Amino acid sequence: MAVKYFANHNEKCTYCLFLLLVLKDILSGPQISGLLGFSWCSDQLITLMLASCLLMSKVFRLGVAIRFNFVLFYLLCGIIMGLAPLLTVNESTGRLVMKLVGLFLMIVLPFTAKFCTAETPGPYCVGVKDLIIKGKTTPSVMIFYPMDKKEYDQKITSDSNKYPVIIDGDKSNPSRVAGLGLTHDISSASKIALSFVPSNFWVAERLMDDEQVFNIEAVVGGNLHKDFTSRTKKLTPVIYGGGLAASRIQPTILFRYLASYGCIVYTISHTDGSSCCYKDLHKDPNKFVQYNHFSMQTHTDSFGKKYTHEEFRRISVANRVKDIETVIEYIKTESMQEFQSIDMSKLTVIGHSLGGMTMIDSSHKLPDTIKACVAFDPHLLARRQEILEGSQFYLKQPTLVINSELFKDSPFLADFDSKACMDKFKTLCDSSKDTDSNNKKQNFWVNLEDSGHLSFLDVSQFSPGPLAMTKTIGSPDNASYVMNKNHSIVLDFMSRNNLLPVEFDNPFKIELPTSSSQE
Repeated sequence: MAVKYFANHNEKCTYCLFLLLVLKDILSGPQISGLLGFSWCSDQLITLMLASCLLMSKVFRLGVAIRFNFVLFYLLCGIIMGLAPLLTVNESTGRLVMKLVGLFLMIVLPFTAKFCTAETPGPYCVGVKDLIIKGKTTPSVMIFYPMDKKEYDQKITSDSNKYPVIIDGDKSNPSRVAGLGLTHDISSASKIALSFVPSNFWVAERLMDDEQVFNIEAVVGGNLHKDFTSRTKKLTPVIYGGGLAASRIQPTILFRYLASYGCIVYTISHTDGSSCCYKDLHKDPNKFVQYNHFSMQTHTDSFGKKYTHEEFRRISVANRVKDIETVIEYIKTESMQEFQSIDMSKLTVIGHSLGGMTMIDSSHKLPDTIKACVAFDPHLLARRQEILEGSQFYLKQPTLVINSELFKDSPFLADFDSKACMDKFKTLCDSSKDTDSNNKKQNFWVNLEDSGHLSFLDVSQFSPGPLAMTKTIGSPDNASYVMNKNHSIVLDFMSRNNLLPVEFDNPFKIELPTSSSQE
C-alpha cells in the first residue's frame, strides 16, 4: 500500500529534493569542491543520489515511508562522497557511473498514472489508429482524429479500447513496446540531462520489475465524427516529428488537443536512427533498428563511424525529411480515400528539438505543400551554415517557434552558436514577409517562461520533481500549467492563420503578441 502511495504521489519526493538542492550548494562551494576535487560532476552526483534513493524504494519493497528514504539518502551520500575522489582520478570511470545513472532514471522514476487523463478542451472526442507506411521510407505512424462522442463514451470506460503507453516487455505485442514505450522518453530525458547516456530500451524492458501500463484517453479504431464523414467540415492534417531518441508517442496530450479541434494528427517514428527504434520493412521486417547514438566525446556513432556533429545532424535531418515526404504522399492517397474530408491546403507540421529542425527543413523544401510550421526548441545545427551566411534559408509559411527558458544552457548547444543562429533565422523569416507584398503570414517567436526542453512533452507530467533537478523542465509545481499554455499557444497560432475547422475558444486565455516577433 505504501509503495502504491509513493508511486502515485511522487511529489512527496520534494522533501528529498530540498535536501539535494542544499547539498548541491554545499558541494559546489569552492572550498568543499576543491577539497574533494569533483566539481565537474557535482550535478551528476546529486542525480545519482536521487536515483539511488528511488531505486532502493522500488527494489526492496519495504513499505517505503519518507523517513526510510531519508535514511537511505544519508547512507548513500556517505558512500558516494567516499567514492568521489576515485571518480575524478579517472574521468572515464565517472562517465561510466553516469551511464548507470541514466539506466536508473529509465527504470526507477515514479510515474503519475493520471498524466494522460487531462480533459481535451475542444468540441470533439479523440480516436487513435496505428499503422506502418510503405513508401520511400517505412515510418511507423499513429493517427489521432476527432471521433463520435456517443461511441467514445461507450468505449472509453474499458481499458481494452485505449492505447497503452508503457508495457514492460509484452512479448505478444513487441511493436507497442519498442515503438511506443515511454521507457524511451525517460532514456531521452536522461540523455539530455547527462549528454552521454545512450538509449537502451532492451535493458530497461527486462529490468522493469512490475507491470506499468498507462493508457491514452483515446479510443482505438473509433469512428470518425459525423461532421467529417458528412463533409460538413474538413480535417486539418498535422504531421509531428520528435527529437533525439524520441518515440512517436511523447506529446499525446498535444495530439489530443489538436484532434479535439478537428485536426487529424500523424505522429512519426523516424527511420534515420534518431528515434528510439523502428522497423525497416525494406530490409528486415522483424528486426527493430535501435537508436544510433552520437557521442559528443568521440564524435562517432553507435557503429564507430566518425562525423563532425554538424555533418551527423545534417544527414539525419535530410533522411527525416524523406519520412515527412512519405507521410505526405500517404495522406494524399491512402488517407484521402479512408477519411476523404482532409483539407491539404491547411497541412501543418510540428516538431520538437531535432524534429523542429526537421519540420523547418521540410517547410523550406516544400513551400507549396506545407502551409504552416511550428517548432519547439528547434536544434538548428543541421542548417547553421546556411542560416548564418544569410542565404535564402527562410520559411515563406506562417511560422511559430517556441523556445523554452532553460534549453539555451543545454550541453547539446555547447558546440555551436545557437542563439546567433536562431536570431538570424528569425530575421530571415520576418524579412521574407516584409519583402513580399502578397505574403500575409503571421510569424511568432515565443519564449516560454519557466520551461525546459521536456516541458512540451507528456514526460514532464510524470515526475516533475526529478526532471526539474536535471533542468529539463522548470518549476515542478508549474509543469502542468506550462504545458497547457504551450498547447494553447499552438492552437491560437493555427486559429489566427485559419487552419482549424472549428473556432478555438482559447480556454487558457493565453494570447500571442500582436506583433510578428517577441524577444
